[in-house]
Amino acid sequence: MNIISLTDQTVSGASINTFDISVDSEEITLREIISARVTYEVGLYNSKTKKPYSGLVTPSATEVTLNKIPSTGRIVDAEEQTYVALDGFLKNSFFVFVNDKQVADLDSKFNVKDIQEVGFIKLTPLVGG
Repeated sequence: MNIISLTDQTVSGASINTFDISVDSEEITLREIISARVTYEVGLYNSKTKKPYSGLVTPSATEVTLNKIPSTGRIVDAEEQTYVALDGFLKNSFFVFVNDKQVADLDSKFNVKDIQEVGFIKLTPLVGG
C-alpha cells in the first residue's frame, strides 16, 4: 500500500486542504489519482451525511434530489462524481500539479514512490464572462 499526499491550493499556491489517499499499485495515471480522490471524498461524505459536501466536484441538483434518503440523508454516487471530475479536468475547471509540474494528460503515468505531492487548483468561473 502506497500513500499519495493531495493538496488543494489557491492560484497563488497557498494550501487550503491536505489529505492522504492510499493506492495499491506502484504506477498510477492522473485519471486514477482523480478517481481515487473523488472516491475518497464521496466515501467520507457518505459516512458523515450531516456535513456539507465540499469535494473536487459538486453533485448536480438532479443527483442530490434523486439520492435523498429520508432516514440517512443524501448518498452521493462516487462513479458519477468521477465522471464529472474527469470531464471538469478536460474542460479546465481545475488544474493538477504533480511535484509542482502541471499535468495536462489524464493518461500520464507516474511511479507512486516518486510522487511527493499532488496539487489541485480549482478555478472559479467569472460571472458574465
